[in-house]
Amino acid sequence: MDYIQSGVGGGEDGAFKNNPSATVKDILNKARLIRLRQAATNPSLLMYALKDSLESSEFGDDPNSIFLEKDLGFDDSDVLKQIVEYDKFNIPQKFIKIKDIYEDKIKHNNGKVIIWTIFIKNAEDLQKYLAKNNLKSELLIGRVPQEEREIIIKKFNNPDNNDFMIVIANPFSVAESISLHKGCHNAIYMERDYNAANFLQSKDRIHRVGLSKDVVTNYFYLVSSFSIDSLINEKLELKIERKKKIIDEDIPLFNRVNDSDETDIITMLLNKYKKGK
Repeated sequence: MDYIQSGVGGGEDGAFKNNPSATVKDILNKARLIRLRQAATNPSLLMYALKDSLESSEFGDDPNSIFLEKDLGFDDSDVLKQIVEYDKFNIPQKFIKIKDIYEDKIKHNNGKVIIWTIFIKNAEDLQKYLAKNNLKSELLIGRVPQEEREIIIKKFNNPDNNDFMIVIANPFSVAESISLHKGCHNAIYMERDYNAANFLQSKDRIHRVGLSKDVVTNYFYLVSSFSIDSLINEKLELKIERKKKIIDEDIPLFNRVNDSDETDIITMLLNKYKKGK
């Protein structure tokens, strides 16, 4: 995490002041936020270009690559070595926690679970890790053909089919197109972003109005200590509360501001850790 913090803090706070014309700056900050989310889950992802990590083709070239050509003011060789060798000697703690949650809280009830992850390599690596622990899973991500997705969803929704009990999905690929509430009532979030709409849509995949009162829907959110995860959690809670107030007309229309600006989020993150929170 020292490498990530140093990468974010490479300039003075003034570099993150609001500037409506600073399109490049916002793109850079967006890339930084993605890298921070990757580091909070699986540092080995930092070795790959952003376009290889996301379903979206938004990043053709990693905008943060320009920092490789600059003198960052510190020797980062040891940190880079740790990143390069991370997957040789380490298992991401979130992978371990997911297995523990499933085995301790879900498996004994013969329950099924959907695991949401933003990064494609995380989905693939998690599937391999679970397989090594005799836990079969299926992927619902962009590269899986639609015909195969439909077969996976049909089997998963069938309470009598136990071919696999775990689905690993990407919210940007399938959040709006699948319904799993007939067979699954557990969701684990390996990581989230600050898009409240996508988050709420993903929650709806395993819950519907009218479900039996005996059905309990469980959501588990994994938050790494001293990481951007906690800030994302706070912002999502704030956005969801704001949406509720808007629906109830408790706040006027002109207060419906967009608080997803990447520069503002970077500033909030810097201020948060300056205060030692």
